[in-house]
Amino acid sequence: MDEINPFVSNIIMFKSRVFIVEYVCSITGAVIFTFYQGKYFCDLLLF
Repeated sequence: MDEINPFVSNIIMFKSRVFIVEYVCSITGAVIFTFYQGKYFCDLLLF
């Protein structure tokens, strides 16, 4: 049991880290997408 625990905790740490990275990437992607959409909308209004 002592040999399995570090391995399991490493997997949990890795999964939570991947989840955090995916979460940050999705938020960044959404912000960039919204920014470009707003920029495109402003271009439509101007021209």
